[in-house]
Amino acid sequence: MPDSIKQPYRIVFTGGNTAGHVVPNIPLITAFKELGWDIHYLGTIKGVEGKLIPSLGVTFHSIKSGKLRRYFALKNATDVFLTLLGITQALRILLNVRPKVIFSKGGFVSVPVILAGWALRVPIVAHESDVTLSLSTRIALRLARRVCCAFERTARLYPGARITVTGLPIRPCILSGDRNIAAERLKFVSGRPILLVLGGSLGASKINQAVRAALPELVTKFDVVHITGSEAQSDLTSPGYVQLKEVYDGFGDILAAAQIVVSRAGATVLHELFAARKPAVLIPLSLQVSRGDQVRNAAYAADCGYAEVLQEEDLLLPGRLAETVTTMQRNLSRYNEALVRYVPIDGTREIMNVIFEIVKNQHGK
Repeated sequence: MPDSIKQPYRIVFTGGNTAGHVVPNIPLITAFKELGWDIHYLGTIKGVEGKLIPSLGVTFHSIKSGKLRRYFALKNATDVFLTLLGITQALRILLNVRPKVIFSKGGFVSVPVILAGWALRVPIVAHESDVTLSLSTRIALRLARRVCCAFERTARLYPGARITVTGLPIRPCILSGDRNIAAERLKFVSGRPILLVLGGSLGASKINQAVRAALPELVTKFDVVHITGSEAQSDLTSPGYVQLKEVYDGFGDILAAAQIVVSRAGATVLHELFAARKPAVLIPLSLQVSRGDQVRNAAYAADCGYAEVLQEEDLLLPGRLAETVTTMQRNLSRYNEALVRYVPIDGTREIMNVIFEIVKNQHGK
């Protein structure tokens, strides 16, 4: 545990919509609860945070928020009003809660909270998981006392900014997964290695479509666990194939059992794969539908020797997915050797130390 302070305080967490903006908050919330801090969370009830956070036994406050888009869309007009409403709601909640510090994990729901916290002069600590800063983190960079980041490369890209390399908080289940528990759950009988496919918390229809098309070839070499995300599950059944909509409890066990993972290239899942020493075929969101953060994350992982990159435009080419996974399996020792050299930073400890430092400076303790 980091060097704590003499008394517990009240802290507000925010971040949401996708798992990548919520899951890293969980180890931090757990650690602060152990220290007796009073924890509140501001997010949207419809996002992933609305499912995960209330179960942690912290006070959850639902606010509105519009999406921040860099492109023209009619929804931009209405979402401006949703964001303004969210700021008003966040101001009311923060005036009532009166936290000593706000921790933001990003996502568009964090913006009203950051702006309201800044207006009330509440110290803000933000965290960026990706190599480059998202729009919400760019806003936070102007208003926060400190921005923490997961990659050393991020700090080099923004010299002179209030950025500290802290790594990413990793859920304990990722490091303590039990493949035997996964075997009891999945009930595979072939003895083939397991290929784990992650469709993302919101679902990735192109990945899901490609997996289903490649399944006849994949199951000749692997038992396949396919986590589809929120996308509706098909009625596809096959020996050696298990389809799950989402897995939060027990995910670490399934990850421990996997030999290779197919995934998007969100930074949170990348750090969890690195920490669990799992080689991956990464399929980043294309530049047509994203700011390019996943493209850069995937390139970083490939440069380190941890992964192969399959571009989304090549994903549905006949045989390409199965070919890429099979090639990785043939060269598995090369990826495993690279991953052994990966030394994770204890992100939970480092971020807590940043928060403690800011609280101490604020109160002169």
